[in-house]
Amino acid sequence: MKVSVNGKINIGLKVTGESGGLHTLDGLFHSIGLCDEFDFSHKGIKVNDETGETDCVRYGKYLSIMADKFGIDGIEVAKRVPLGGGLGGGTTALVAIATYLEIARKQKITDEFLLSLGSDVPFMYKGGFARVRGFGEKVDFYPPINYFALLVKSGEVSTGEAYKRLGEKGKLQFSIDDIFENLVMGKENFTAHNDLFSAACELNRDVEILYDKLNRYGLPCFMSGSGATIVALSKSKKKLTEISEELSGGKNCEKFFKKIVGFEKTGKSVN
Repeated sequence: MKVSVNGKINIGLKVTGESGGLHTLDGLFHSIGLCDEFDFSHKGIKVNDETGETDCVRYGKYLSIMADKFGIDGIEVAKRVPLGGGLGGGTTALVAIATYLEIARKQKITDEFLLSLGSDVPFMYKGGFARVRGFGEKVDFYPPINYFALLVKSGEVSTGEAYKRLGEKGKLQFSIDDIFENLVMGKENFTAHNDLFSAACELNRDVEILYDKLNRYGLPCFMSGSGATIVALSKSKKKLTEISEELSGGKNCEKFFKKIVGFEKTGKSVN
């Protein structure tokens, strides 16, 4: 059995509170075409890295722990969604396992079970476009929006460290409602703030450098999740392709993880 799980981007992210050591959020999540593919017919753990930056030993140990926890004989993965990029690269395996349990084991998958795996899991299990609030338990879905995205990434950002640094800084004043309205109206000149941006820039200087590079094109430009991926949106795939080619010809272009993607309507597929 094979399961493909799409990554996600956060289009605007507010940290609304904290309880029990966990943070509550408010933001817009959207599935992207970039996906990981998991094969549960494989014996043992095998990682085929297509990002060029995955620590296969460390990620393999993580998969092994998850496989043992749920009594799975083995997992082979084609890893395309990078880790430490705010794209759900660490969550795709959990979504795949939940899907495997539902289809192969006929296990009833509840929202409570999905949330117990991680705050991004309930959304990524279904995929599409949604406003996600609280600890990830409140997910309101909407029709997917009609944009393309350019993803540019250099290095990683630790989610835990980003949240620790957030406590030392004031949060930004902005409205997720305004971002949602701009998206639905198809605008190409709005701002999607992220409360974790300043913290991510302190942890990874390239985040700010890449943001400045993309932001100069006058498109909606923002950091996804806790970083390190910067995203630019446009209705024109041609425009994003031209930007990608221009960035690739620049200095230190080997640092860029770039992918032009069309948005998907679902977060996972099974075959």
